[in-house]
Amino acid sequence: MDNNNGGQKSSQKSSEQLQRETIARIARQKVENVYRNDPNYQLFGTADDLKKYHSAWQNYYQKYYGEYYRNAAQKYVEKERFNAAKNDMQNTLKANAMGAKKVEKPSLANSTQTKDDEEDIEDTVKSFKKEIQKKAKKRVRRIKKSRHFLPVVIAIVILLAGILFQYNQLIAANIIAYMTPGKDDVTSEFVEIDPNVPVKVSSEPTLIIGKLNIVVPITFGSKNDVNSMMTAMGNGVAHFSVPGASALPGELGNFVVSGHSAGNVYERSNYKFIFSGLTRMTKNDTIQVDFQGKRYTYTVTDTKVVEPNDVASLVKIAQDSDVPMITLLTCTPLGTSRYRLLVYGKQVSPEFQKGDNSITEQPNPETDTDIQMPSNSATPLEQFWNWLIGKE
Repeated sequence: MDNNNGGQKSSQKSSEQLQRETIARIARQKVENVYRNDPNYQLFGTADDLKKYHSAWQNYYQKYYGEYYRNAAQKYVEKERFNAAKNDMQNTLKANAMGAKKVEKPSLANSTQTKDDEEDIEDTVKSFKKEIQKKAKKRVRRIKKSRHFLPVVIAIVILLAGILFQYNQLIAANIIAYMTPGKDDVTSEFVEIDPNVPVKVSSEPTLIIGKLNIVVPITFGSKNDVNSMMTAMGNGVAHFSVPGASALPGELGNFVVSGHSAGNVYERSNYKFIFSGLTRMTKNDTIQVDFQGKRYTYTVTDTKVVEPNDVASLVKIAQDSDVPMITLLTCTPLGTSRYRLLVYGKQVSPEFQKGDNSITEQPNPETDTDIQMPSNSATPLEQFWNWLIGKE
């Protein structure tokens, strides 16, 4: 029986030696071909050589890793045996010291236990392989889960960016309005003018609001349609003239000045937030206008929020007053064009003398409801929709 086993081992050993010799022979041939600078040199020679080369290395690595796991399992089993034997020895010594019966040491070398040991080794090798596979699968699942959240994160970022872009007027206008100085925290160079004191007046039409630190040019002569007013307000503020409310500074009637309270941050205009602080204007605040070499001073009498087509509110204030009036017009709430804020003021300097001027046109306000007051710039979505439908 031993001879048979010995014969099997010898045969197995010869097979291993044959594989190693095959690998060495192929490698030696390659090296020799390189040093001989053989012009017909090929990396793997014939297809049979390549197959033998591949098979030899494959068998080598299979046996290498099989032996590695087997040795690891063998060491693990031996360690456990050693610990078990050590514990049994300690228990035996303790029992002898207490006068107990001597515990018989278990026999570690018998045919049955050897067979069990071999089975333990095989089980340990399998458990190692399963553990490695389990860890690999767990890592793959973790990577896949992390990738599942990536589209969600991208979608949230795009959504937030879209919201900020769409409502940029609302956000920017409120920030600008908050930063605009109020009456109590600014020392303004603009004060109510005594008509007897010489004052340096701008040669260009200019609106001056000391409370809000506003000094802005006024554009005259624009048509009252939306596009014309938008162009004019891009260069400052604009005179908004409608039948019954078309007076100029110093004339009896209503002088209406329109300006933006908000605009898209990407628009190239220095005046898109010029009236963002207009909601701070209160009764008796001062408004000044330089026009044709003369400065006109007004004091605020009232404020009002109206619909965008309520031009009757502009005409009625002119009809009810016996002195020249001014109305500052802008959109409200900030960052939207839903309503219009009107700030009324009456001329206090120079003092108006009755008979100097008169209203030349007083139509019925109800006939002018089709006229829309100027508005802020359209939002990005509104601009895109207008582009799609071809609306200017």
